[in-house]
Amino acid sequence: MTQDNLSHLRKFILMLARESGKILRTGYYKSKSITSKGDQGIVTDTDLRAESRLISLIHKRYPLHHILGEESGKVISKKSLDLHSNKKNPDASIDFRSDYLWIIDPLDGTTNFAHNYQQFCTSIALAYKEKVILGAVFNPITNELFFAEKGKGATVNGQKISVSKRKLKHALLCTGFAYKRDHWMHNNLSNIGAILARGAQGVRIDGTAALDLCYVACSKFDGFWESNLHSWDIAAGCLIVEEAGGKVTNDKGKPWHFNDGNIVASNKIVGKDILEIIK
Repeated sequence: MTQDNLSHLRKFILMLARESGKILRTGYYKSKSITSKGDQGIVTDTDLRAESRLISLIHKRYPLHHILGEESGKVISKKSLDLHSNKKNPDASIDFRSDYLWIIDPLDGTTNFAHNYQQFCTSIALAYKEKVILGAVFNPITNELFFAEKGKGATVNGQKISVSKRKLKHALLCTGFAYKRDHWMHNNLSNIGAILARGAQGVRIDGTAALDLCYVACSKFDGFWESNLHSWDIAAGCLIVEEAGGKVTNDKGKPWHFNDGNIVASNKIVGKDILEIIK
């Protein structure tokens, strides 16, 4: 991949975040159509509209790239779709693999959005050969646009950000609960109590993993942990934490991958405390 390609991709991902943000902001101030997804939570008409727009823009600009979206699941490249639909080209042996995968959550924090609580965002990441290289997270209400490029640091609205240097006794942490209320919910209630008993100043539950990770990156939070997450929840935010000088692992303390469902992100200081408690 050339630097010229990266420059175009960098501009494109920021445009995508802002474009999706416009749809979220418009939908926020209107009446909402809300549908249950069972154990997977809820979806609004704004989720669907924003994801459809993102997929359309990516397919138009990069027809060979694949997409993984919260509402649509895995979407193969437009080129692959075109070949499949072309009766003159029915060859099933065509290699449809791509080194590029866009991982998109058009609206992270849908429950907050549905209740007019302003903690929600668009989260977009680009992986190249299984490694996340670009990430953007945008809250259109607060106008916070977080961005990171692998090896180049992290910013919010163009200003460099970094994680805190606070120890646990001065730390404000964050966690969350999956929509599916299973035994992990009860375990995490115990984890919260144990963290507070060990001396943390507080634990918050904001309902949007992507923004929680960004708040670790800019030192509003000192650490974050959650289980049963999806790639679209964490891919952009985890890169932003790392590029802000933080550390992200799975719940076993191993390096994270965007397919990991259980993660711990921190300022490199309180992560050990969190891992000791949740193991």
